[in-house]
Amino acid sequence: SRSQPSFAVPHREQPPMTGAYQQGAPPAGGAMMPLPEGCCTIMLRNLPNRLTPGELHAFLEHEGLGGSFDLVRVPKDSRTRANLGYAFINFKSPELAMRGAAQISGKCIKEGTSRKVTEVTPAAIQ
Repeated sequence: SRSQPSFAVPHREQPPMTGAYQQGAPPAGGAMMPLPEGCCTIMLRNLPNRLTPGELHAFLEHEGLGGSFDLVRVPKDSRTRANLGYAFINFKSPELAMRGAAQISGKCIKEGTSRKVTEVTPAAIQ
């Protein structure tokens, strides 16, 4: 029997913000880059590489976001079959995207020994 994964531990010690945002660069320390008006699709960065799409979906449900999104895409490395450390999530409305992004930004998704802090940016293609 497989144990239940432990989700969403708020990250307490965030490094200070460094410099100004560079165009397209994510903010430091798990901060959330402001979403442009009308944005429904976000990129969630710093995922543990062993996190499966099902586990990410379960994390989103655990965070209270069930029913607010209609697509979760987790690209994988074709050789290692591990995810590439990021995912795309399409929310059903810009309002739900703002709420969802705020909810999952700056979280540690515990999977094995990884303690990566999530970062949210708007997806380049909406």
